Amino acid sequence: RAVLAEEGVRARLLAYADGERRLTNVLHCVEVLQRAAVEGGLGPEALLQWLGRRVEEAGEDDGRREAEEYQIRLESDAAAVQVVTIHKAKGLEYPIVFCPFAWEGLRATKADDPAVFHGPEDGRRLVLDLGSPDLVRHRALAQREELAEGLRLLYVAVTRARQRTYLVWGRYKETETSALGYLLHGPAGAGTLPLEEVVGATAESLARLDDGALRDGLAALSTAACGRVGVADLPPGPGQRYAERAGGEEVFEARPPPDAIPADWGLASFSGFTSGSWERAAHPDRDALGPRAPEETREADGPEREGPSAPSIFSFPRGARAGSCLHAVFEDLEFAGAGPAEVRRVAAEKLALHGFGFEWRETVARMVEDVLAAPVLGPADPLRLGKLGGGDRLTELEFHLPIGRVSREGLARVFQEHGGPDLPRDFTGRLGELGFRPARGLLKGFIDLVFRSGGKVYLLDWKSNHLGDAASDYGPEALQTAMAEHYYHLQYHLYAVALHRYLRLRVPGYRYEEHCGGAVYVFLRGVGAGGSRGVYRALPARGVVEALDRYFGGGGRAGV
Repeated sequence: RAVLAEEGVRARLLAYADGERRLTNVLHCVEVLQRAAVEGGLGPEALLQWLGRRVEEAGEDDGRREAEEYQIRLESDAAAVQVVTIHKAKGLEYPIVFCPFAWEGLRATKADDPAVFHGPEDGRRLVLDLGSPDLVRHRALAQREELAEGLRLLYVAVTRARQRTYLVWGRYKETETSALGYLLHGPAGAGTLPLEEVVGATAESLARLDDGALRDGLAALSTAACGRVGVADLPPGPGQRYAERAGGEEVFEARPPPDAIPADWGLASFSGFTSGSWERAAHPDRDALGPRAPEETREADGPEREGPSAPSIFSFPRGARAGSCLHAVFEDLEFAGAGPAEVRRVAAEKLALHGFGFEWRETVARMVEDVLAAPVLGPADPLRLGKLGGGDRLTELEFHLPIGRVSREGLARVFQEHGGPDLPRDFTGRLGELGFRPARGLLKGFIDLVFRSGGKVYLLDWKSNHLGDAASDYGPEALQTAMAEHYYHLQYHLYAVALHRYLRLRVPGYRYEEHCGGAVYVFLRGVGAGGSRGVYRALPARGVVEALDRYFGGGGRAGV
């Protein structure tokens, strides 16, 4: 700001015909540079390099949400629609004015409401009547003053336009006591009526007029104004888009309610299955909803656990709040082309939103960069999430699947008959230990990420579980143990059924083997850039997915 002032930038730019545009662009650019310098800790030289890269990449930003920050701003509000109160508009002028609520009448009063008005003797003495014998008359005087104030405000409103004013009028609630009602359809000889009778006489006059009479009165006003006042119907709104059926003879009746609401109908979810509660299905799973939930949740709300002396992703707090924070980072981040500054901006924003300190920004940002660079589909596959464009991914895909009666015994039986070799040997036995009660209704869930690569579609789930303070604690055996302990094998099979139904409805010629790539579970604390640790992969067998689909009532439609 000092440089702009010393160099007279504002005055020099505003001297041009498009000076406002130029000045707005300069100030906008300064804001962007300031933000980049603060968030990235950039000095002058680094900031110049950053600006150079942004200029070179300008043509590539069209598909990125980050590009919104660089969209050209309006240099002036002159062309914008302005919404102002009548009081604030006093003394101003606009080309066109819309007054959609000028029909509002006086506020309703109760029998014991006091009356505030000015004494009729000189109009200056303010009177508060709390219940005198003349309260009814005084309340009428107070309403008459309110009507007079309404007329004054109406005058201000309708005289703000240079070219045209639009007024909305009709038989709305309280129009009988409105200033516009008095002006357009007031009683004959209103000027000779006693002050306390003006409002009542106006209400009576309007009450006698039906819609046709109101329209006739407006037509007469238009004729008397010699074309300066026009009358037109309002365009149809959302509640008016209907047409009468031909003949108009068919009568519709509401379906009678059932005699009883089934007690076994409800919402099911993976977290509900594993927690023993059928209805626990309102929110996305955030890694603290499995069998160890109580301990993990208490840990998140208490002191941070002892860990390595320097901040690291291993020592990052645990529990549902921490899981929600890390999920939110990946949910809002545009993967493709997300540079260090953008990663750190999103990390800082989500840390603050979830109540974690700024000192964790670098730790979380490095973890995110490692995850985006990791070969999540295996060392032999070239895919990196950091190259995944917005057109190849769906974030937080919510689904509701209609399901028939589901029980732990039924689930165990399906996996016993159709389960694949990737399942633990005691998996079906542990399914029989789940505590939820048999029921039917809807299976609800949130798939963290669905993405497409090489013609196949994959489902991915972020896991913030703490398995240890070393990279070696996130190897294949440790991941298999965590998957078994938290019933994640059941989770990705449920999600696979949802994705199976989703693709079956939307992909022409859909075939499971051709279009489904499997499940990827990313344990965020253990992922290293270029390595394969911290990532669990599985391809549910087609037989078990189709068997679960049939068990759930696979003919139903998926609501995704």
